[in-house]
Amino acid sequence: MNLSGNSSANNPRVASYDNNVYVVWTDNSSKGNGDIIFRKSADKGTTFDDAENLSNNPGNSTDPLITAHRNNVYVIWSDDTTGNADIIFRKSSDYGNNFNRTINLSRNNGSSISPQLAAIDNNVYVVWTDDTRGNYDINLKASHNYGDTFSRTKPVSKNNGSSISPQLAAIDNHVYVVWTDDTRGNNNIDLKTSHNYGDTFSRTKPVSRSNGSSISPQLAVSDNHVYVVWTEAISQGAWRFDGHSTNISNSDIDLKASHDYGNNFNSTINLSRNNGSSISPQLAAIDNNVYVVWTDNTTGKDDINFRKSSDYGKEFAGESNLSENLTGSFNPKLAGLDREKIYVTWTAGTNDKSEVFFTATGDSGEHFDNALNLSRSAFSSDSAYIAAYQNDAYLVWVEAASSENEGEILFKHVSEVFFPRNTK
Repeated sequence: MNLSGNSSANNPRVASYDNNVYVVWTDNSSKGNGDIIFRKSADKGTTFDDAENLSNNPGNSTDPLITAHRNNVYVIWSDDTTGNADIIFRKSSDYGNNFNRTINLSRNNGSSISPQLAAIDNNVYVVWTDDTRGNYDINLKASHNYGDTFSRTKPVSKNNGSSISPQLAAIDNHVYVVWTDDTRGNNNIDLKTSHNYGDTFSRTKPVSRSNGSSISPQLAVSDNHVYVVWTEAISQGAWRFDGHSTNISNSDIDLKASHDYGNNFNSTINLSRNNGSSISPQLAAIDNNVYVVWTDNTTGKDDINFRKSSDYGKEFAGESNLSENLTGSFNPKLAGLDREKIYVTWTAGTNDKSEVFFTATGDSGEHFDNALNLSRSAFSSDSAYIAAYQNDAYLVWVEAASSENEGEILFKHVSEVFFPRNTK
């Protein structure tokens, strides 16, 4: 299903709760700058309401994120209307039918980018990267009344280095933030925890400390168990701000687990450990199960590899190659429904001809379906994103007539009846 109806859209994101599906994206078709567009469905994506412009201002609005909890829908994005990048927030309390006014969460003289969003019960948390002090810091704001008002900005990282690529998770009264930090001269992964709804945070805890470069952290939480996975570059190249390298000769996927709410972590586990380069990890944790996917080029092309643990991240089963195709596969995304059902999507192909693939498991990762091509288009399909609720998965991606990042926003609903088919 084409949600955007034009070829000037990018950065799609999707969220779901009960029968409701919510999609946002950046649209560049009007005024020559980006707007944040929202559409909603009340019937699991069978039909969608008309598109609504959530930003609708003279500035450039980009990088939207969305989450939903019960009747509440929360959207954040980065906006430069004030002359520098700010983090903007809007909420709906009636399943996306109406939205409150925009709230500028950062509002300072610096540039605020890379926001992350989490919501549970009446609590809403937003973190972002901010350069007001001249180097990059991680800042956080919390709301305890469903996003109606927010606390004062709390500095999560405040040091002489640059702190980037924050990730955020919240469960009960616990809030966790991880990021990449170069204070010690090379990139490391740091973490802070709050056990009082984000009011105060612990001292910074080093998750990775190595002679290499640790980037692209991902975070998952289940009860008292906290898991962090990242890319550990053995040979460091030229690093961009987004934490990726233009020249990685070898890298591995590393993981650490804590079983006491992030207070202490076990030893690092190297999940990939091969002669190739492993990047772009994604992570999910449900009960005692931990699932990790990443891109790996050990075979001479990029593949999507998967490993799982059934004992809270203490031991991991061997790798499974989920893609196994002739062209390269990259940008995996992972969504967990419950301790048995896991969905994985990725892009495969080249810049001018790529497709969105999907696979699922109904037995905690023991067996996966043969990969299904969801896009099947003559154009380039990329930037896939996935959300799952109960027995349903919802996917969005960009379909473009060229290798450009902009195109049409396509949507697909995949229900449990799609699997198992032919498993491997």
